[in-house]
Amino acid sequence: MRGRLPVALSLVALVVSLLALTQRGTAETLLPPHSVGTLQLRNGAVTAAKVRVHSLLARNFKRGQLPAGPRGLPGAPGPSDAYSASLIGPAPVAVGDTPATLAELEVPQAGNYVIEANAYFESSGNGIATLTCTLDTLAGDKDEVRLLAGNPTPVALSVVHTYTGPGAVDLSCAGRAPADAYSIRITAIRVGTLTDTGVAQTGTP
Repeated sequence: MRGRLPVALSLVALVVSLLALTQRGTAETLLPPHSVGTLQLRNGAVTAAKVRVHSLLARNFKRGQLPAGPRGLPGAPGPSDAYSASLIGPAPVAVGDTPATLAELEVPQAGNYVIEANAYFESSGNGIATLTCTLDTLAGDKDEVRLLAGNPTPVALSVVHTYTGPGAVDLSCAGRAPADAYSIRITAIRVGTLTDTGVAQTGTP
């Protein structure tokens, strides 16, 4: 009897093991599709070896985990700011050598600016008036033109300037004889990049 007991215990252990394996296999085989989700997964159950290649997106990674790619091409220029002031006239031109301001434009913010001024002049006396007009940023950058004012004589000036804060630009003129200015307009356009290459060179004939 004593010799049979160990054999019986061994058989019982074998049967229990076989039943456990059978139940496990049956459970794995009979699980319905899509029945295992996030709640059924233990922490750390999904490893890199179990992730399908090329199945993850950039949003699946923390900031800084993915290396930065090459710098892309620059995008389209953003919107610009423009400021303008106008005066219909007539605006008398100062007689003599000391110019007087005909119109002024306030520039409310810092930035790189391309500034233009347009007007036309008429002599208000006898003959043709010799005029000198200046578009001045009041900070070193200016454009100056000399003209003979007939009836009428247009003029256009331009200057580029970088303002470090709010500023102004004005159009001033002086003449040897009386003259009036009409349709004065000053426009300042803020740009992203400003490159001044200096005086334009004339081509070789």
